[in-house]
Amino acid sequence: MEYYTSISKSSDEDNCVSFNCPNCNERFKLEMNEFEEFEGDIIYCPSCGLNDEINAFYSDDLREATEIEAMNYLKDHINGMFKGLSKKSSKNVRIKTKPLKKESSPTLYEKDDLELFKTKCCDRVIKMNPISYSIKPYCPYCGGIS
Repeated sequence: MEYYTSISKSSDEDNCVSFNCPNCNERFKLEMNEFEEFEGDIIYCPSCGLNDEINAFYSDDLREATEIEAMNYLKDHINGMFKGLSKKSSKNVRIKTKPLKKESSPTLYEKDDLELFKTKCCDRVIKMNPISYSIKPYCPYCGGIS
């Protein structure tokens, strides 16, 4: 059985959303329209230059919201399986069930705490820590040094 859902996250005032590098854990942001137009399967960390599949770079808050959504789906499924069980009790055996409580998904929003830069190679917007930018960042899209 497959289950699909969508989790939304608002962008910051520059229409950028956060990503975290799975290697160095550096946080950076990409402009949403440019990211949606990107057709590659991997991106590069602007700080360390290492690459991975796009989903490896999802931000921590997005991962947490995804885990909560998956657990809520599982709880719904389990609650449905045990829904009528207490009615099937006999006089010798009594079964009492309580439904599992679902967690509420956190509201995802972007802090505007990184500085805006443009890559020289691909002419794309990235936001990152200015200290990381001072050491010649890598382009998240092509891996070139900006």
